[in-house]
This record gives sequence, structure tokens and C-alpha cells, in this order.
Amino acid sequence: KWSNNISLADGRELNFHEILSEQGVDWESIEETGIPQRYQFKRPLLVNTRNGTDLATEYYYNGYVETVDIEFEDGEIYSFTANHRLLVLRDGEEVWVEVSSLKEGDDIVRKNVTN
Repeated sequence: KWSNNISLADGRELNFHEILSEQGVDWESIEETGIPQRYQFKRPLLVNTRNGTDLATEYYYNGYVETVDIEFEDGEIYSFTANHRLLVLRDGEEVWVEVSSLKEGDDIVRKNVTN
């Protein structure tokens, strides 16, 4: 599932299929092989992060893995792999936590980024 969007510095929000198509990458063949690996972007992208913009030069294809759906307070549902890290507020401190390690009471921090 490629349902989560990436927030680009130019104001667009694209999913990986859209980004890879813009990069001239045949994402269908990547999905057919299902082999996890890193791919270099032909043209690096400026992406929004919680600390401003950053340059993305590659992407990692995880292969086919189970995902976990998380519904946020605003009703939006995002899908994550169990090893995807989210920034959470836990015991008054911001820490990066894998989705599989989220605890009751963790507040996911969503500052100016799209998951």
C-alpha cells in the first residue's frame, strides 16, 4: 500500500507512485519483484520536515509487509509498517518510537509534516 503522502517543499503532497513516476522509475516492476532495496532519485527532492526542508536523494522499497492502520484524532487513517518510526511525546519528552512499540498515552507529534 502506498497510501501515505510526502510533503514536498513546492507545496505538493505526493505518494510514492507519483514521485517515482515523476522520476521516470517503473514502480510496477519494483512491486512485481518485491525485493527490498534502496534506489537513488535521478533528481533529488526537497521535502518538508518538522525542522524545515531537507534534500531526499534516495528511497527505500520495503517489499510486501503487513501494515498497521492508525486513526488520528481528526479521523484520518494512516498505514505504517511495524518498524516505521514516529515521533511521539512520551512522559513529557519527544522520542522516536517504532509503531510496534507505541504505548497507551503516547501522543504522536505532527508538526508541519505529512506522515
